[in-house]
Formats: sequence, C-alpha cells, structure tokens
Amino acid sequence: EYLKKLEQDAASNPADLASLLSWMSSNETAAAAVEFGKTLSAEVVGKWPVSPALAAAYASLKDWPGLEQLVRTTEWPPFDFLRRAYLSLALRGQDKKFPAEQEWMAAQKEASAQPQSLLLLARTVAAWGWDAETVDLLWVLAKSDDTKLEALQTLYQHYAKLGDTSGLYRTLLRLVEALPNDLTLQTPLAQISLLLGADVDRARKVAAALLGT
Repeated sequence: EYLKKLEQDAASNPADLASLLSWMSSNETAAAAVEFGKTLSAEVVGKWPVSPALAAAYASLKDWPGLEQLVRTTEWPPFDFLRRAYLSLALRGQDKKFPAEQEWMAAQKEASAQPQSLLLLARTVAAWGWDAETVDLLWVLAKSDDTKLEALQTLYQHYAKLGDTSGLYRTLLRLVEALPNDLTLQTPLAQISLLLGADVDRARKVAAALLGT
C-alpha cells in the first residue's frame, strides 16, 4: 500500500522516489527496487533523478542487459556523461569491450567541461571498483584549482593503501606545491624521497630542518 502511494506520487515527487530506490539498493533489496521500477511508467522512470537511482539498483544486481535497456531508453540532462558511464558498465559486464570503451571515452569527454562533473564521474566509477579509470580522472582533476586538493588527497589515500611509493612521491610533490606551508606534508615527502633516491639533497635538508639539526 505504501509503495502504491509512492508510485502515485512519483510523477510530482521524483526526488522522493529516487531516495527510496537508493535506500533499497543500499539495504540489500536492490531486486525489490528493480521490480518496483518495472511497475513505473516510462514517464516516471525518465524523470531525474529516478533513472540513475534505478540504474544503481540494476548495477548492484549485475543485471547488465536490464541496465543497458534502462540507460538506452532514458535521458539524463545535464548528466548524460553519467548515463554513458552506466552504459559502458553495462556493456563491459556483457563483455562488449569495444562499444564499452567508446561509451567510456564519450562519458569522459562530456564530463570534462566541468570539474564537478568529472568529480562526480570519478566518485561513481570508484564505487564500481574501476581503479585505473578513477586514478586517471583524479589526475585530471588535480589540474583544476576547484578540485585539486580533494583529488590529490584521494590519490594519496589510494597510493598509501597500495603501498605505491612512486605514486605517493608524485602525489606529495603536487600537494606540497599546492600547500607549501603545510609542514605535515614535508616529513613523508622527505622520507619517500630518501627511499626512492629522488631529490636526495633537498630531502636531507628538509629532514634536518624538521628534526632541528
């Protein structure tokens, strides 16, 4: 009865419906979200942000044909880059590698006009476990003043988790460049520089200064 009422109200309250679908997907009831979605009219499903909430439910179930059908029959302005990313996910899940790559390249191109769009794309694919794609996007975001710090901090956490010292060094160099007065960054940069044998003289001076010697 409650779901029926929500369905009736959905045309005028798409945000509420999207919230319900997202809640269902995150609480191990994604199958119920998808089934509920099938009872909705195309008009309701096409309203923002119902489509991406439903797409997330399909992705959670790994129902790739269902996801492909959804994203091919809906429009997500001004977030078409996100729709194309979901289409890439659906195609990749069906081992359609070439069209999947085409859609991913198109998604990046469309998102590149706005740093905040790229950031949303990066967060979305990170949740899918697309590590290489996420890292590529974060390095692009590191070039923009609006998103530089968040991107670099996320990259730092990523490389620290992997124990990737080269990645950490590259990230710390950019962080120190962005925050030259932040002494908490100087110590790990000096340590990793010495470890990698990169810019050793500078690293020793920094270490000595921090130790007060």
